[in-house]
This record gives sequence, C-alpha cells and structure tokens, in this order.
Amino acid sequence: MTWKIRGFTPEDYAAYHTLDSAVYPDYAETEEQVRHDDALRTRKGVRWGRCLVEEDGLVVGVGGYCNPMSSRDLRRFNIDVLVHPHRRRCGIGTAIYDHVLGELKQFDPLSIATLINEDIEDEVSFARKRGFTTVKREQESTLNFSTFDGSVFADQLARVAGDGIGIFSYAELVTSDEQCDRRYHAAEVAILPDVPMNEPYVPETFDSWYPRRTGSPRFRPHLTMIAVDGDTYVGVSFLTGSGVEGMAFTGLTGIRRDWRGKGIATALKVRALTAAQEAGYAGTMTWNEEKNRSMLGINERLGFRPGPAWLDIRKDMATE
Repeated sequence: MTWKIRGFTPEDYAAYHTLDSAVYPDYAETEEQVRHDDALRTRKGVRWGRCLVEEDGLVVGVGGYCNPMSSRDLRRFNIDVLVHPHRRRCGIGTAIYDHVLGELKQFDPLSIATLINEDIEDEVSFARKRGFTTVKREQESTLNFSTFDGSVFADQLARVAGDGIGIFSYAELVTSDEQCDRRYHAAEVAILPDVPMNEPYVPETFDSWYPRRTGSPRFRPHLTMIAVDGDTYVGVSFLTGSGVEGMAFTGLTGIRRDWRGKGIATALKVRALTAAQEAGYAGTMTWNEEKNRSMLGINERLGFRPGPAWLDIRKDMATE
C-alpha cells in the first residue's frame, strides 16, 4: 500500500470527520461544527491550514495548524497530527508532522502546541521525542445521568434564590431581555481572566464572540444557564452538544469575582445538568485544569467521576 500527502479541500470534510471519529470516538466533532469553526477562522483572519494523507483512496491521516482563536499573536500555533489507529507506526505521523512544520516556516512561528491523551502511549512518545513539554494537565470527568439526582441540591438552590439571584436559561433570557446577548458577553469577559490559561486572556469583542458562542452548532440555548442579579449577569454554566450520540459536553462554568462564595456555581451546574438530563442526554463530560480544586470539588460533589487526563503540550520554536 502507498500513501501520499495532499492539501485539504471543501469536499474532504466528511472524510475528515470519519477519521477524527476513528481516532477519538468519544470526542469527535460533527462535520457541521468543523465547517463552522473553519469559517470563523477565515473571517477572523486566523492563519490556518490542513492536509490529508490518502492511501488507496482512503484518508488515513490528517494534519493541521491554526492560530489559537483567543490569541492575537499570529506567530503562535496549535497543531494536529491524527493517524488512523490501524495505520500507526509506519511513518505517516512523522510525515504529517514534518509537512505541517514545513507549511509553518513561512510564518516564522514562536511556538506550537497541541493536546494529547496521556493514556495513549503512542501520542505521548511521539510528542516527547520531538521536544514537547507539558504546560497544563486537564482532568477529564464524566457524569452518567442515570445516577444524577438534582433534587439533592434543592436547599442550595433555595439559598441562592434567597440571596436574590435568579437562574435562567439563555432560551428564557433572550426572549425577555433585549440586552441578553450583550450582558452574556460582558459576563464572560469578566469571568475568563480568572480561568486557568497558558497565556494572558485577551478580551474578545462582541462581534467576534457572538457567532462563535451562540452561532455554534454545538450551542444549546436550553442548556445554557445564566445567574442574574438585577441587571447584571453574574455567572454562567453551559452544556453543549457533541459529535457523540447521547453525550453533552460541559463547557465554561464561572462566576464574577464579587459574587463568588455564595454557592452560585453549584446551583448553575445543577440547573444545567438537570436540563440536559430532562432533554434525554445520557451523560456529560468535562475538563478542568488539575489545579482548579474548587471546580473539581464541585464536580465531585455532583457525581462526576475522573477519567483520563489530557496534556496541553508546547514546543518553543525559537530554539529550532
């Protein structure tokens, strides 16, 4: 069998999704979501590209690069190297990696980064041999809704309500508050500086944030919960759809600084999880930086169980 690397075309999205699902069956994105994200990158002027490895008419590998959507530094890149599990250890991954680095030379990159599952030995070994180091470890946690009982937290939800904090879904607020989207955006901008990140948070404009958040195929208005105090949106917690049947992904949960310590985060998560359970989802999965003991503690109390960790790894290209 022979294989070759070629450029990615708009006709390749289905093949890309099929390969992604084979490599990461529990995490794969939908074809629709990949198209959406690519379109956002193009509109934002993000540098990105993708290549395929084809073998006898089948796509057996994918490589890609892009600037992080949250970064303004166009010389920092995230990369992907995906090889079908049945075609590993035959040089395809190395060829993809070398090809991606060759494409990046035109941009004089400062660093490249990617995520790997620490339980997949091939990925860890491949990265270590090429000089990548771990900058952050993300703990994966999973909740089976068959074991979740939101009524256990009724007293905590009552205490939050007693403090004058209302919890509403985005679906409710967008029909009752004409400033909903602006206030939701303002809440995230206030919360995100305190979320563990590899680089300083760069506030995203409303015009950039709105299509990425509410325009995403993953977005679920009824599973997006917002805590409201008067005219201020003080906290958010949302679940999204995924490419995995019956599974929702848990995204950001955060509270503005002046409203922390009141149990709002737990109340938001209980409401979001209950809504997903009632909508028929079988479970949810989330990821938290291992040093974020506060959120990990909340998840443990809610019944999440730890799974494999993901390593956020980086390579300094300035020394290459």
